[in-house]
Amino acid sequence: MKESGEYLHDLDILNAKIQEDFSGLSEQELNWKPEPGKWSIGQCLDHLMMTNKSYDLTFKSILSRNYHPSLWTRISPFSNFFGKLMVRNLGPERRRRYKTSKPFEPTSSKIDAAIVSRLIEQNRNLKTNFENLIKSEAENLIISSPFRSFVTYKIKHAIPMIVRHQQRHVAQAGEVKALYKEFLNN
Repeated sequence: MKESGEYLHDLDILNAKIQEDFSGLSEQELNWKPEPGKWSIGQCLDHLMMTNKSYDLTFKSILSRNYHPSLWTRISPFSNFFGKLMVRNLGPERRRRYKTSKPFEPTSSKIDAAIVSRLIEQNRNLKTNFENLIKSEAENLIISSPFRSFVTYKIKHAIPMIVRHQQRHVAQAGEVKALYKEFLNN
């Protein structure tokens, strides 16, 4: 597994890809769905914004030295197991589909074109948080997942997990974009 710091570069590459692939799209292109029940490009990006935001409070409390983990977070014997499992399974190669937790499902309403710039800006802030977490030597600190509180993992697993999760959904958005072009040509 790569070191946490190596994922900072991956986040820069991801931001460049988001900018290049999606910044010039119209709202119609961003909101087009290949079929009912499938996500649009905008929904993929919206989902990433929601999941990134879910870590904000935890990262801020760690960086301000005001982090108070729950008893379970402190004693869970599964933190390494969950961390490694999540990093492996949430990568860009989609071996299987995962059902998104209800609070992290993207909006069903129209998504505006500014979502691209908002996600890029959010990723810049996320990178700053990652850099500060690494500098503060918090990589071995254990946190609870914002999705399922019984799932715990180290910061050194959270960083690659978040980046790989983004790679997964940016790739998914790219697939939707290709399907949209195909749809227009038929």
